[in-house]
Amino acid sequence: MANQANDPNQNQDGPKSVVPPVIVPVVAKPRSMEEKLDILLTLMATKEARIAEDDQNKETARLARNAQREKSSKAHVEKQLVKQARCRHLKGGKLGPLGGVPNYNVTMHTFIQNQVVGKCNNCGMRWQPGDTPEFLFRLDGKGVKRRIANHTKQGWTEFQAMQIQSTNTPTSSEVPLQAVSAVAQPEGEELSGMTI
Repeated sequence: MANQANDPNQNQDGPKSVVPPVIVPVVAKPRSMEEKLDILLTLMATKEARIAEDDQNKETARLARNAQREKSSKAHVEKQLVKQARCRHLKGGKLGPLGGVPNYNVTMHTFIQNQVVGKCNNCGMRWQPGDTPEFLFRLDGKGVKRRIANHTKQGWTEFQAMQIQSTNTPTSSEVPLQAVSAVAQPEGEELSGMTI
């Protein structure tokens, strides 16, 4: 009963009806065209600043990725050169050749342009005719022959000696028919029913 005396919504006769407050919408005063343009320009400037910041963050991330790729690539090349310099180019793994006869894991490949390349199947080292124990000769992107220090200390002559002692057979790409027919048969002779 004491609570009823303190509650203003209740009367001695019974509960009072509660009238909800009326909410009047706040109508903003109409803005002038200049104010609208200022707001629009502010929003556009904010958006442009956010886009510029995103572009800057993307560029920074791209440069960081490129720097890491360059570092990883350089480390990979250095590791590959060390592996090639240490390689003995022999079959048989760590135990070495079986039976005391060296069997080199090298192969010679002739490309369709008659370019010959020697390769070690263990380390991936490649030799080309003209390579010496001191220098490797390679074409750069402009077609100029560059002289590179030979980290294996084995040139084309040493590769050919290894190829002779290898059980791997030389390979070649397809050879144009004209080149084969000119070398294979002198003119006027018959080749499997065809006259050249």
